[in-house]
Amino acid sequence: NYDGGKKIKTSLENIEWNGGKRITYTLHKTETKTYIYFDLAAGNVTINSSTYTGYKYENGNKTPVTGTHLKENEYYVYQTSSTNRPASGPPTYKPVTVDGIIWSNYIINNKVVEDVIEKWEANFAATGREKTKNYISVTSTEGKDIVCSITIDNIYSTFQNGSNSSNFDAGIIFSPLDSESAASSLNLHLVGDNRLGRIQYANRYPQNTNQLIFDGEGSLTAADADGIKNTKQDVAGYGYTSNWWKSVIGSNDSDGTVNGYALENSYGIVINGGNIYAGSTKAENCSAIGGGGNGEATITINGGIITAVATTTGATIGGGMAINAEGGGGDVIINGGNIYAYNFENPYKIPSAAIGGGGSKAKIGNFGNVTITGGNIYAYSVGGTAIGGGSSETAGGGDAKVTITGGNVIAISTKGKNMPAGAGIGGGTGGTYTGSNGGKATIRISGDPIIRTGSIGGGKTNSSSGHIGSADILISGGDIQAQFVMAAGAAVKPKFEMSGNALIRNSSTSDSEYPHIEDFGGAIYLEDGTFLMKGGTIRNCSAQKGGAIYIKGSTDTKFEMSGGSILECTSQTDGGALYMEGGQVILSGGTISKNVASKGNGGAISILGGDFSMPENGTAT
Repeated sequence: NYDGGKKIKTSLENIEWNGGKRITYTLHKTETKTYIYFDLAAGNVTINSSTYTGYKYENGNKTPVTGTHLKENEYYVYQTSSTNRPASGPPTYKPVTVDGIIWSNYIINNKVVEDVIEKWEANFAATGREKTKNYISVTSTEGKDIVCSITIDNIYSTFQNGSNSSNFDAGIIFSPLDSESAASSLNLHLVGDNRLGRIQYANRYPQNTNQLIFDGEGSLTAADADGIKNTKQDVAGYGYTSNWWKSVIGSNDSDGTVNGYALENSYGIVINGGNIYAGSTKAENCSAIGGGGNGEATITINGGIITAVATTTGATIGGGMAINAEGGGGDVIINGGNIYAYNFENPYKIPSAAIGGGGSKAKIGNFGNVTITGGNIYAYSVGGTAIGGGSSETAGGGDAKVTITGGNVIAISTKGKNMPAGAGIGGGTGGTYTGSNGGKATIRISGDPIIRTGSIGGGKTNSSSGHIGSADILISGGDIQAQFVMAAGAAVKPKFEMSGNALIRNSSTSDSEYPHIEDFGGAIYLEDGTFLMKGGTIRNCSAQKGGAIYIKGSTDTKFEMSGGSILECTSQTDGGALYMEGGQVILSGGTISKNVASKGNGGAISILGGDFSMPENGTAT
């Protein structure tokens, strides 16, 4: 209560409820903004470094809105209709509903892009909305940066042209200054239910500070806005094709140029809030959020609800698609929010990431750098890595650097009709050509994240003569369900260190929901390199052999346990905790207890070969 008994109302979602914990709220004074209003139904809105131009209806009359652009200006774009046109100012619309479900709820975690397109098309008119082919364009001119803030309120723009990949058509177009030192920004505040085909944003230089920013409490649905199926037959069959290889939210295909330079990169996408749906269809084959064809992207997600769905050779969130060229790299930072990212099996047989780097048919997959400090993340890929490097149908997988210090993460790579499952988190999947290897992975897990996935490590390979990518893994915290893979054959030997209060548990090589790359070693598959267990716990893991750890290889393949615990693990045959077929095992500390070999030998440890030792001065039990 404050100010004579008035009450504060606030959301208590996503608060960790611990006994005795004090929760503090900071109050901010609300400033009244003076807006410059535009009605998108009346005409295009164009803002550049010096001026702004648009229209609105006043008492039924179309009136120009023009003036000098200043970075302090607050613009407000709404859209009236022939049946909902107030004398002045924005109209009020009821939410679009589908079978009694309001649109902002209907799009959350909706995995079928075609359903979203068609259900909007079937239901939007019932609320008095109308389409417009008008658009919003924000462009830097005269060699000047542009800083612009726009509130969009229930707009529905169908402005797009899918006839070829070089068009820069979109309901919202942001063209910042193209230079290494540029510092332009477009901040989009979401009000109501907004609908358009795509948002065009290209930024060539990763070192500048250009940004496209989203926030607000409204929704934004970006997916083919015409709602008309293309009758042209292509490799994907009939379908919606308006975006072609242009990202739904992000940059253009590399075939398109402006002033002599390509616009495929999209550095500086920031999502702070809003309910955002970005979807691309099988025929479009483009990323949902990130780089255009062959383009790189940097994306930061701090909040909001994001549903990103694609059937693409690129990443759903991250690097752009490719077929004959190299896909784009993806640099993604997630600090908060609820994220659902799906990448389904594409007709090109190119396994690709849900979050991370773009894939390719003829070239190697590109890098995927992903940092997660918070939020709730669900990432799903068919054949590629759910979170990490891009993959390839023929060549090598892309490298990955994944750092997780918080949040709840579910990462699933599953098999498809033409694709076996890849790593859940790690390097990209290598292709079928001779010697094609999986991508390398650098993995760092600390703090208190909750992670549920299949395998973590180097990328799988689909080449009979290739090898799984090398892994460099360090975990000191987290509650993790996964199989960590340290495979042989890589030029750089894998290494894995576990310490602190890290917990690996409930990992099973027979779990169909979280497919593992290898059949042995429920928690650790060690074929090359070193695994140093200094602390932490491995609990309740299971496999056919080596419920917790499976080790094979030469004498320089080593598992050394100086601390921590391996508890209550189970093998279907031999080695409830550890199955040793080769390599070197040194137990100098820690505890191995209550493990079971269901139908074989070695309830704790089964040794068929290698060098096993327990130093006399050790503290192993």
